[in-house]
Amino acid sequence: SDEEGWSWDNDRSRYDQTRNKVLSHDDNGVRSNLQQRILAAISALEDMPTVDKTRLAALGWCFGGHPIAEFGRIQHPGIRAIASFHGVFDGILDSD
Repeated sequence: SDEEGWSWDNDRSRYDQTRNKVLSHDDNGVRSNLQQRILAAISALEDMPTVDKTRLAALGWCFGGHPIAEFGRIQHPGIRAIASFHGVFDGILDSD
């Protein structure tokens, strides 16, 4: 959880605003803001000498289901597995 507890406060406006910004998508369902965050995380992992860039996996729980689904849509060449447990997938559109 965040240090200030704002995501769990009775006033959910800050949480809703942040969530909507991160999860906004274009007409094709692409979540550019979320994809940029995912790609930055992948880049940080790939910079670590102990990480095998050809054997990446990702796990998402609850709200973490959004980035897991988006990670799958990115089709990164090193991804070997993705899993979501109790994932939240609202607003995700089908894609080819």
